[in-house]
Amino acid sequence: MPPALVGWDLENRGSKPPWGDKIAPHIASLANYFVSSNGREVFEVLENALAASAEQQQDAVVH
Repeated sequence: MPPALVGWDLENRGSKPPWGDKIAPHIASLANYFVSSNGREVFEVLENALAASAEQQQDAVVH
């Protein structure tokens, strides 16, 4: 989903995030907007964390 179509406030669906429409041109979706400190996209990080959680039979904790 393009960042411009993401709802920021459930009560005010027309509201924009604090940064407004100032999004770098290389960001095509929220998947590549959120990048970890080592350069991996958010869904890659979550997928790896959940796979490790299942393998170790431990709860995954997201901070």
